Amino acid sequence: MKISLAPQQYFDLDGKPLVAGRLKIHLHGSDTLADTFILSGNDFVEGPNPVILDNAGEQQNTIFMDAAIYDIEVEKLDNGQYAKISDFQFGFIMPSAKNDTIVEGIAGLEQADPELGFVSVVGYDGTTYAGQRTYMWDSQCTEEADGGCIIASDVSDRGRWLLLSDLRELPCTYYGIEAGRESNISAFLTYLPVVGTYGIFMPPVPRFVQGTYTSEGTITSLKTISFDQGAKFTKLKFSCIAAEISEPVNDYVADFLFLHQAYAESSWFRTVKSFWSCGAAELHQSRTNHFENTNLGNGATGVAYCKITGSPITMTGTGSLLITHCDIADRALSTNWYCIFQDMVLTDRWFADGNWNIGQSTSYRQYANTGATNVLDICNFQNANVYVLWAAAWGLTALNLRNRDIGTIDTSMPFLAIANGSINEAHFDNNITLSNVICPNLNFENSNIAVITKDCNATVNTASCKTWQDKDSSFAFGCDVDVYYTELSWNGTDANLNSHRIGRADDDLIAQKPLTLWGCTINNGVIAHSEPVVLESNIANTVVYVYPYSFFDGSSMTWRLGCEFRKNRFNGASAINIGANNGLSDHLTEVYECAVSGIAITDNVFNTTVFGVNCPFWSGPNMSHRFIRGMTTYDCTDPTAPGDYFPTMYEYARNSNNCPKAYARPTGVGNGGLVSVTGWASVAGSTYNDLSFQNNVAAEYVFALPALANASREAIPDPTHSTLYYVDNRCVTVPYRAKATVCEDQVRNCIDYPQHCYMPICAYDKSMPNSMFYCIPGTYNYISQLCGVNPINAAQ
Repeated sequence: MKISLAPQQYFDLDGKPLVAGRLKIHLHGSDTLADTFILSGNDFVEGPNPVILDNAGEQQNTIFMDAAIYDIEVEKLDNGQYAKISDFQFGFIMPSAKNDTIVEGIAGLEQADPELGFVSVVGYDGTTYAGQRTYMWDSQCTEEADGGCIIASDVSDRGRWLLLSDLRELPCTYYGIEAGRESNISAFLTYLPVVGTYGIFMPPVPRFVQGTYTSEGTITSLKTISFDQGAKFTKLKFSCIAAEISEPVNDYVADFLFLHQAYAESSWFRTVKSFWSCGAAELHQSRTNHFENTNLGNGATGVAYCKITGSPITMTGTGSLLITHCDIADRALSTNWYCIFQDMVLTDRWFADGNWNIGQSTSYRQYANTGATNVLDICNFQNANVYVLWAAAWGLTALNLRNRDIGTIDTSMPFLAIANGSINEAHFDNNITLSNVICPNLNFENSNIAVITKDCNATVNTASCKTWQDKDSSFAFGCDVDVYYTELSWNGTDANLNSHRIGRADDDLIAQKPLTLWGCTINNGVIAHSEPVVLESNIANTVVYVYPYSFFDGSSMTWRLGCEFRKNRFNGASAINIGANNGLSDHLTEVYECAVSGIAITDNVFNTTVFGVNCPFWSGPNMSHRFIRGMTTYDCTDPTAPGDYFPTMYEYARNSNNCPKAYARPTGVGNGGLVSVTGWASVAGSTYNDLSFQNNVAAEYVFALPALANASREAIPDPTHSTLYYVDNRCVTVPYRAKATVCEDQVRNCIDYPQHCYMPICAYDKSMPNSMFYCIPGTYNYISQLCGVNPINAAQ
C-alpha cells in the first residue's frame, strides 16, 4: 500500500518561496534515503529522492512511498550548496490486525470505535459479499463518504474510515455492487484516487465481477475499468480511459466510449457501431465477436486518428465508415463495407480481396473524399489495377504506372495521359497522351480525339482518331488507319501494318487529312492517301498510292493531287504510285483535269523488285494526259486564246536504283533543232513506232522538267506530219515550250486527245524547278511529234 506526498509549495524562513530548494525523504530515524515512486498510468515507477523544487518553490509531482513513517528534510540552495532549514515527519505505521478489530460489513465499521485506529471488515451488507479488508481511522479527513473507500462513522462527527489496500484493482463488491444490486455504480466509478491526511493511494482500477448487469444509460469514469470473465452489461455504456477484459471473452461486455488513448477488441462490444465510434487508439477486429447488433446504421460513423487491425468483421446496414488519419493494417477492411477516406495515404492492402471500388460518390463502397488531402500513389498498392480503378473514379487525368502492369483501361475512365507501364487492353474516346506504354490491345475509338504517343510498343486494333502524333514508338496493326478522320504525324515510328493500310479504299477519291512520316520504318501493308503526303527519311517496305481527290472550290468540283518523298529507302515490292491504279479507269472522265499542288521525289533509294515510281494515268496515248492539269498550261483547242492556266511545282532529282532517270533525250540528237520524220527514223535505235531514249530508258518512264508557271504565251506553228521539233536545253538558260500532237497516221489525222495540247518539255537547267511527266511513246500506227520550238520569255 502506498501513501503520497502531494504537490505543494514550500517557503524559506523569511516567508519567500523556496526557489530551487529540495526535499530529502529519509526512513524514520535513519540517514538512509527512502525509495520513492511516481505513478505512470496505473503503475508505479521509480521516483526522485531528493525531490527538487522548481523556481516557485513547488513540488511538481505526487511522490508515493510504501506506508510507513518518514523524516523529511527541507533544504535551501545557498551559494551552490544545500543547507537544511526545517524538517517534519510524514506517514504512519499500520499495526498487525487483531481478532478483536474484525467487524461485519460496512454497518459494523460505522459502529466501530475510532480509537481502535485500524479495523478489519468482512462482507459488505449481509447480502453482497466482499472479502476481508482493512480501514484506518483518519481524524482529520473530511472528504465525503462514498460507501466504499471512505466510510463515515456513527460514533464520531469528525474523521473518516479510509480503505487501506495493496490491490491494483478495486472489486466492485467493496461498494456493495453485484449483478442485480447496482445502485452504487456511480460512486464506485468515481472514487478519489488519493484520500486522507497522508494521501493514501486507492487501487487505481475499479473491477466488475462476473454477472449480467442491467443498469442503463452512459456512465463516465476517469479511470481504466477492469471486467472479470463473464461480466456483461446489457444496457449500460461506459465512458472511460480504457478497459481491461479478462480472457477468454465468451460474450460481449458492454459498449464503450474511450476518453483517451486505449486499445479495443471488437469482441468486447455489444453493438458494432459502438466499436467503430469508441475512440480507441487501436481498434482490433477479433476473430470471434458477440455483437447483439451488427447494423452500422445508415449514416457515417467517424473513425479517426487510430490504428485499425485484425480481420474484417461482419456488419449490416447501409451506413459508412468515415476514416480519417488512420493507420490501417493489411487486409483490415472489407470491400463489402461503405468507407469514406479523408486525409489518408490510400492503399489496397487494407482490403481482404481484389474487388476494390473507390470513387467520388458515396454510392461507391470505398469513397475518397476529394475535399481532403488524400494521397493516391501506386507505390502503396500491391495490385496496380486497384490503383487504376481508384484513380479513375477519383477523377485523376494523369496516370504514372511506374513500370507496373495493369489490366484494362476503358472509355469510362477520365485519363488524358498515361506513362511508364504495361496495359493489357486500352480503349480511349477522349484525348490521350501515351508515353513509354506497352499495350497488346490498343484502341482509339473517337474520330474527334487527339492522340500523342511516345516510346510506346503496341498492337493497334482500332485507329479512329482526329490526329495522331508519335515519336519513337513501335506498332503492329490489326486494323486499317482511316486517314479520312486521322491526321498522322509520326517521327521515328516502327509500324508493321500486317497487310493493313494507312488510308482509305482507292476508289473513294475524297480528301484525307495530312500524312507526315519522318524517320519511320513501315512494313507489310499499303499507304494510300489523297491529300499531300510527306515521307522523309523513312524505310518503306510497303506500297504507296497517292490519289487525286475531289475539291469544291465554291462554284464547281475540281480535282487535286500532291505528294513529297525525300531521302526514303524503298525495299522489296515497295513502289510509289502517283495518280491511283488502273482500277480507277472508270473515273477518268470525272478527273480528266487535276490541279497538282506539288510533286517532289528526291534523294530516294529504290532497292525494289518492282519499278519504284509509277504513274498509271499517264502511260500510253490511250490514257488522259489532261489528268495532270498543271501540265496542260494552255487551252488545247485554241493556242491563241487565254485558256486556263494552272501553276504547278515539280521536283524529281538524285533518286537511284530501280526508278526513272532524271532526264532523257533521243540518242544521237544534238542540242535542239528540227528533226524530220524520216530523220527521226534514221536516229540510231529509233523507229517511227518506238522512241529510244538515252541510257535505254523506256519512253513511258521519262521524267522531264517543264517551263515555269509564269511563262508568257506565244503563238506556236501547228505541227505537220513530216516535221518534229525537239528541245534539249541542257545548254540554255531559258526554258522552251513545245506543241505536241499524236497522229493516227502520217497525214496528220489527230486522235481525240490530246488535241493540240501544250506540254512543257525538258528543261535541264538546275535554276528551274524540277518536275515530271510521261512522254508519249509511239505505238503501231501512231507517231509521237513534238513541234513548235519557240523560247518562253520571263521564265524565272
